[in-house]
Amino acid sequence: MVRDSLKVTEISDKMFVFKRDGRREEVHFDKITSRIQKLCYGLSKDFVDPPSITLKVISGLYSGVTTVELDNLAAETAATMTTKHPDYAVLAARIAVSNLHKETKKTFSDVMEDLYKMVDKVTGKLSPMISDYHYDIIKRNAERLNSSIIYDRDFNYNYFGFKTLERSYLLRIDGEVVERPQHMLMRVAVGIHGEDIDSAIETYNLLSERYFTHASPTLFGAATPKPQMSSCFLLTMKDDSIEGIYDTLKQCALISKSAGGIGLNIHCIRATGSYIAGTNGTSNGIVPMLRVYNNTARYVDQGGNKEHLKSVTDNEVCSLLNLGTCGLHVVHGSLRTGVESVDWDISSLLRHMYYLFTDSPARRALFTQLTGCTTFPLKFCGVRWLENAKCFQRALQIWDHVIKFLKEAKLPKTKPVETLKRAACDPFLKCKLAFCKTIADECQPFLQRFQTSKPMTPYLFEAVEKLLRYLMNRCVKPDLMKCTGPKLLSIDTKKSENLILSKNIDIGFATKRLLGETAITVTERQKLEFIHECRSMLTTMIAKLQEKSPLKQKAVRGLSSLDPCVIQHSPQLAQKRFSFLLEELNHANIINDVLAENAKKEYLHFCNLKKSELQEIFRPCDQFSDEVGLDTIYGSFLIGEANYKHLWEVIKICLVLSHGNATVEGGFSVNKSLLVENMHEKTVIAQRHIHDEIQEAGGIKNIHISKKMLDYVRGARKRYHEYLEMKKQEKSEKDKKKAEKRKLDIQVKDLEGERKKLMMATEEKREAIDVELQELKKKQASLY
Repeated sequence: MVRDSLKVTEISDKMFVFKRDGRREEVHFDKITSRIQKLCYGLSKDFVDPPSITLKVISGLYSGVTTVELDNLAAETAATMTTKHPDYAVLAARIAVSNLHKETKKTFSDVMEDLYKMVDKVTGKLSPMISDYHYDIIKRNAERLNSSIIYDRDFNYNYFGFKTLERSYLLRIDGEVVERPQHMLMRVAVGIHGEDIDSAIETYNLLSERYFTHASPTLFGAATPKPQMSSCFLLTMKDDSIEGIYDTLKQCALISKSAGGIGLNIHCIRATGSYIAGTNGTSNGIVPMLRVYNNTARYVDQGGNKEHLKSVTDNEVCSLLNLGTCGLHVVHGSLRTGVESVDWDISSLLRHMYYLFTDSPARRALFTQLTGCTTFPLKFCGVRWLENAKCFQRALQIWDHVIKFLKEAKLPKTKPVETLKRAACDPFLKCKLAFCKTIADECQPFLQRFQTSKPMTPYLFEAVEKLLRYLMNRCVKPDLMKCTGPKLLSIDTKKSENLILSKNIDIGFATKRLLGETAITVTERQKLEFIHECRSMLTTMIAKLQEKSPLKQKAVRGLSSLDPCVIQHSPQLAQKRFSFLLEELNHANIINDVLAENAKKEYLHFCNLKKSELQEIFRPCDQFSDEVGLDTIYGSFLIGEANYKHLWEVIKICLVLSHGNATVEGGFSVNKSLLVENMHEKTVIAQRHIHDEIQEAGGIKNIHISKKMLDYVRGARKRYHEYLEMKKQEKSEKDKKKAEKRKLDIQVKDLEGERKKLMMATEEKREAIDVELQELKKKQASLY
C-alpha cells in the first residue's frame, strides 16, 4: 500500500499533485468535478451541484495537500451542504467510501492475512488481530468468502454512519484503517458461525443489506483473539463496604476491557453524611465513588471505541426539577376516570356503535335505506378521551336513526346489537353523551395549546389553573372559588358542604335542553338522580386533576414568571414568582448563587421597562399558536444584550424544560386518522401486504380490478366465518386439553395426598414399633 506522504508542488506557477502511485500530475479542476459527478448517480440533479463543491474544494487547496486530503476535503464539503438537501450526505459518504477503497486492499482474505500477521512495531512481536481458529477457516474458504462480498454495498451508508464505522469499528494496523465495511461484516459473520460457511454468508448478506446489525462489542471483537459477543451487563453493587465497592469495580473493569456496556445499580450505597460505625466517621456519598468508577473506565479505555461514563461533575447530573406529571396525560386521563366513576358504560356503547357498521357495506346500505341517514359513527378512542368530542357529537347526531334501524332491521343477536338495544332503553342516553361532550370541549383548548414542541412551561401554571377553575365553577360553591391557583388544590370536592346543590350545578346548555325534552318519559326524581351522577363525574375528574396537578410544584409557579401576560399585567407578581424559580434552580445546583443574584437584578430591570416597550417585545407572541415560541421572543431581544446576559442564561435553562410528552401525546391524538385497535398478527401482516402492493403499483388508482379479485372479495365474508369456525374449534380443543390437564392435576394431587397419608401412617406405626422394641430391650437387659 502506497501512503500519501507526497505533496503538491508549485513549479512555474502551476500546482501539482502526486498520485497514490507516486506519479506527479498537474491539478485539473475539471477532473475533480468529473470525479464528483460520477458519484452523483441516482441523486437529484435539481439540488446536487458538483461544480459548487469543486469550487469550495479548490478554495481549500494549500501547499502540501495530498490526494487523500483532497478526497477528504470534498467529502467534508459535501457533508456541510446537507442542510440544502439530504442527497449531499449520500454524496459525501460515496466520496469518503471511494477514498477508503483506494486506500485499502480489496480481497477479504488478504486483509485478514495482514491482520493475522500484524507485528507490533514497538516490540517487534507478532500481535495477531485475528484468532488462529478463524484465520484457518478464512484461509480454507477464501475463494468462496471473497466471491460472496459485494463491495458496492459500502456506498449505501450515509456520511455520518460511514464515519462512525471508520472511526470506531474498522480494524487498523499502525493507526491506519485496513478494513472496509464489507470486510468487517464478513469478519463478524465468520466470527459468529465459524465452520458453517453457508450461515456465515447468509448472515453477511443480512448485515450488508441492513436488515439488522449486531451490538458494538460483537462488531469490535468478532473473530479476534478475545471476542465479546454480549453487549449489555447489569450489575448490582455487592454491598455498602470497601470490599463490596472494589469487588464490583473489578467486575466493571473486566467487562469494559472487552467493550461491554454496563448498567450499575448503586441503591445500597449510603447517602452523603451518613454515619459509618466502623470508623466513627461520615460517608462522602456516591459522587466521589462514581468518580473512581469513571476514572477506571477512562483508564481501561477500550481502544477508544466506546464513550466513557458521563462525568459525574457535569451540570447534567444536577438535581432534577419536579414539574409534576405530564399535564397532557393527566387531563386526558381525568375525563376517562370521571366517566368510569358513574355507571354509564359510554365507551362500550360507542365502540359497539362503530363496529356495528364498520367493514359491513351491506349493513351500511341497509341503514341508509331504512333511515335515510348517510352519516355513520366515528371510531372511539379508549385511551385518549378528549379526542372523542367529535365521536360524542356524531353519536348524538345519529342516535335516533340508530334506534329506528334497530327496530326495523332484522339483525343477528350479536354483542354490539344487544348493547345498543339496552342503551336504547335509557331515556338519559343523549343527555349523558351531551354532558361528556361538554366536558371534553371544556378541556380541548388546553390539549390543543400544549400539544406542541415549542417551549410552553411558562404557560403551564396559568393554563392548568384556568382549566381547573372552569370545571370547579360548575359544581363548587362560589365563595370558595375566590382563592388563587394553588389553594384550589385544597378544596375537597368529595365533601358535600363544598358543593352547590345537585339541581343547581352547571351541566351545559345542550344537556339542559335534552334533559327538558325527556320530561314526558321520566320523573323529576330520575332527573335529579341523573344530575347527581353528573356532579359525581365532575368531582371525580376534578379530584384526579388535583391529585396529579402541576400546580403543586413550586418550580411550575416560578416558571410562570416568564409568561408575557404575567410580566405585562402583574409585574410584582412576576418578580415574586421569578424569585421562586431562582430558588428552585439554585437548590437543584443548576445555577450558582452569583448567577441567581445577577439574573434577579436584570429581571427586575426588564419588568420595569416602559409598558409600550414590553408590548413591542411581546407583540409577535401568540400563546395559542405554534408559529412563534418564547425562545424566539426572548432570544430576539436578549441575545447580545450585555445588560441581560445573566437573565438570558437562566431563561435558556427554563425554556428547555419539558411541559409534557407532547410528541407522544400528539401521536395518539390525530383526530383525522385516529385508530386504536388491538390487531392480531395476521391482520397486521395482511395490511402490510396490501400497502406494499399499492405502493408497488404506484398508487391506489393504478390497481387493476380483475374478475378474480372481485370473486375473492365476494367470498371474503364466507372465509371470515370459516376462520371464526376454525378458531372456535381450536379454542374448543384447547379447552378440552385444559379440562383434561385439570382432571389429571386433581388425580395427581389426590394420589400425592394419599401417599402422604400412607407415609404418615407408616411413620406413626414405625414410631410405635420403635417404642415397643425399646421397652422389650430394657426388659431383656434387666434379666441379665
